[in-house]
Amino acid sequence: MSGVKLGQWHLSLAAIFLILGILLSTSFYAQKKWDVTPGPRKKKLIEFIKSQDRQREKIEYDLQKLRAEVDGFQKKAVATEGEMGSFGKEIDALKELAGLTETKGEGIEVIISDAEDVPSNKDPNNYIVHDYDLQIIINALWRAGAEAVSLNGQRFVSTTAIRCAGSTVMCNSEPLGSPYVIEAIGEPDALIEILDDDPDSKQLIQVYAKAYDMPINVSKIEELDMPAYEGSLRFDNVTVVAE
Repeated sequence: MSGVKLGQWHLSLAAIFLILGILLSTSFYAQKKWDVTPGPRKKKLIEFIKSQDRQREKIEYDLQKLRAEVDGFQKKAVATEGEMGSFGKEIDALKELAGLTETKGEGIEVIISDAEDVPSNKDPNNYIVHDYDLQIIINALWRAGAEAVSLNGQRFVSTTAIRCAGSTVMCNSEPLGSPYVIEAIGEPDALIEILDDDPDSKQLIQVYAKAYDMPINVSKIEELDMPAYEGSLRFDNVTVVAE
């Protein structure tokens, strides 16, 4: 009886190894045919990202040149008298309001950083700054009457969005990293006061940031140099709102 059982066990073991061999050979054939091994795929992805970055940098350079030419034409128009000069001055005023020109003024600076150390038994996502954390602060500053806002040098305009891409924060399609420096031009006391009065920003600064050891500092600045927005202003979907 034991011999029969031993033979059955050998057959079962042989069947398992046969199936395993078929699976391994099939996987190897698929990798070879479709080139899905992790190494080549990762290399190709890195090369593609670098290529896209180079293309984006060239487009940004061309865009800056074109805008410089347009600014030159507008300055000439402003210098003229009559209707053309008046129209040019109106364009300059609108560009300033839209965030398309550099501006200076007093305001505040908010610096928030990821935690330096994450406990081994804790969720690391709780110890890094997310897009919604930055949105809470920036939205509060707008409500307090901020005239201009930037994040790590990225000027905010009507189309600006803050999004997370993995562990990276994207603003104006630019990847940003900790520490995050938010600058806002406006009446400093009013901007600081809103951070204490707004329920969401108060919760973030006074509770959440302290609980997860995320350094945050708020300070008044006598004169901030706010850069102009340099990205695209293309609108894919625009709807006229009836008054």
